[in-house]
Amino acid sequence: MRFGLGWVTGAVVLFFAPSAVALQERTGIPDEYRSISGQVIYAAGNRPVRGAYISLEDEAGGTVRSASTGANGRFQFNQVSKGRYFVVTRMPGYHRASQRVDLSMAPRAYILLSLRAKKDNRSAQAAGGDLVFLQALAVPEKALQEFEQGSEALLQAGDPKVAEKHLRKAIKLHPNYLQAHHLLGTLYADLAEWEKGKQHLQQALAINPQFAPSYLALGALYNRQGQPKQAESALRKGLELAPDSWQGHSELSRILLAQSEVEQAVFHARRAHELQPEAPLLHVVLANIFLRQRDLQAALQEYRHFLELAPDAPAASQVEAKAQQIESALKKQSLSQPPPPQDPQP
Repeated sequence: MRFGLGWVTGAVVLFFAPSAVALQERTGIPDEYRSISGQVIYAAGNRPVRGAYISLEDEAGGTVRSASTGANGRFQFNQVSKGRYFVVTRMPGYHRASQRVDLSMAPRAYILLSLRAKKDNRSAQAAGGDLVFLQALAVPEKALQEFEQGSEALLQAGDPKVAEKHLRKAIKLHPNYLQAHHLLGTLYADLAEWEKGKQHLQQALAINPQFAPSYLALGALYNRQGQPKQAESALRKGLELAPDSWQGHSELSRILLAQSEVEQAVFHARRAHELQPEAPLLHVVLANIFLRQRDLQAALQEYRHFLELAPDAPAASQVEAKAQQIESALKKQSLSQPPPPQDPQP
């Protein structure tokens, strides 16, 4: 997989369904449908940060947008123009955390910003009202450096072997390193090393059972491995925690359709479409559902919409062939139908 996303200290990109992302990286999605979303957590305890200030900055350092995180620590910037940005969060008593995002390579990015306490910050108010001593629980500096090198090797150089080496060192230095387990799990999933991928994604969930991205990534892994029941269970749990994940709804809809649970597949496909109306792959999912329902005209419309959005996608030729088959079938249906009765002439 070609990642095409940069990395800066204090953050990690969370990948979901790598095969789908790899396809969308090569599609011509309009600028108004590009988005950046993510979550801010405390490095100590991996808890969401409420009310963190987030700025979206251009490469020159100018602020393009700003936002603050909600109770779940999440934020989102919609309709972001094509280009390269920095997503930055700053809080008193904590180190600045930032992530470089390249929306010229991919239409969407989901990132995790991790706040580390400064040395003079002996304690801080964590989410849920608990006082935790952050220095006692924080990620060791050497583990953080290994994680940074692993992330950079993966996201900038696209070198999975070097990334694996550094991420494994980070975990050895800090066994409960949530971000390292998650990123290493998605790396192994992308390499089709299923058992290793599951091991690290499950370890991330053991560290934080409320971490939705690992459930969603685990569901995608199970689905690619051909285990739909396990995939459905993981995806449903992830969607309970992150109900606005269009990727989760899209993945689940495909699983349900393969199991002939058409009504539920329609529900999740439509929900995914509401959340991300111009994601090309969703139109293929909807077309397949319409085919199952024998609505050829609706299926043809969805296939054509996919081809408008992603004319150069690897699957475009197959979709074009399918669309032509449907057009031929519709033409035959039209010719075989008797003409409507004419009004009697006076």
